[in-house]
Amino acid sequence: MNRRRTVIAGLLATDLLLFGGWIASLEHARSSARVKLPVEGFDPRDLLRGHFVRFQLVAAGEAGPLLRGEPEGARIELCLEERRGMLHVTRVRTDDCKPFIAGALRGGRVDFGVDRFFVDERIAGEVAFVRAGPETYVVATIDGGGAVHVIDLVVDGKSVARK
Repeated sequence: MNRRRTVIAGLLATDLLLFGGWIASLEHARSSARVKLPVEGFDPRDLLRGHFVRFQLVAAGEAGPLLRGEPEGARIELCLEERRGMLHVTRVRTDDCKPFIAGALRGGRVDFGVDRFFVDERIAGEVAFVRAGPETYVVATIDGGGAVHVIDLVVDGKSVARK
């Protein structure tokens, strides 16, 4: 009976350490410096998945000419540079450029793993007919591995998350 309690206590401690560390790393990434990434291919209705706004990062299109015959599924890392307040892809990462963004090659384009943002049902109608433009972008953090974590979607200069 004592051995059973020890095993259960050990498993609980392991769970706390693993999940606590995971949550702490996500919170650290979320609280890191925030950047603006322009979007295109804006689709305000993804009805099968709820009130999500689907988008495509402009970085995916900018990366196209930089790809050099990498195989499908290859990890792609791209250097970013600020232009007019937003980050844009400049080149394939070969050195220690900061910041950088990482994704995988899928269907001839780089997939960065972010393509939708949840919109509260109360304001879903407001963004239903908005088109992408110079004042439509995502506010995100980029972690040390180049993964993008979207915090907010700004449509026509107005935050969707803060309404």
